[in-house]
Amino acid sequence: MEPLYTTQSCMTQEEYVKFNEAVIRSSGVNKVMIPVCTGIIIVLGIYRLVQGRIGIGIYLIALAILFNVFLGFSAKRRALRTWEANRDMQNRKVKYYFYDDHFESEPVNSSAQSGQNPAQPSNRAAVRYDSLHRVLETPTNFYILSSAGQGIAIRKEDCEPGLIEFLQGIKK
Repeated sequence: MEPLYTTQSCMTQEEYVKFNEAVIRSSGVNKVMIPVCTGIIIVLGIYRLVQGRIGIGIYLIALAILFNVFLGFSAKRRALRTWEANRDMQNRKVKYYFYDDHFESEPVNSSAQSGQNPAQPSNRAAVRYDSLHRVLETPTNFYILSSAGQGIAIRKEDCEPGLIEFLQGIKK
């Protein structure tokens, strides 16, 4: 069967960090709890400023800002450590084949890299759309998640005509 669409992707360090940030930002707890906690701390800080307790008011507002900066910094640092620890993932090129009900992935030049005979069956892995955890879309990428923290990144600029609309159609 011929695929509806194909594309190729390379997971670079920059793409991996963006993938991680998108997944963290979209998770339910982080999406709700962080803004709520930050808002409460800022409101308390403003309340203290209005009461004339300027020191504690400024402290609380600064705490809210630093809390968000720290969360962003620690998430990026954790992503970079994971990237460094997983050499198999680094700059790996993969070709994706999209069908009506599933997609397949295949490492580019997998037979040449592994010493296999190119006439042997390919290293394709198939994933059904109905088994996906979810599909995230950002202005530049799609992140197709097979579980809460594992998935693939597809850059929109690498998509052939029609693939972007197709991926938007399978978003959950």
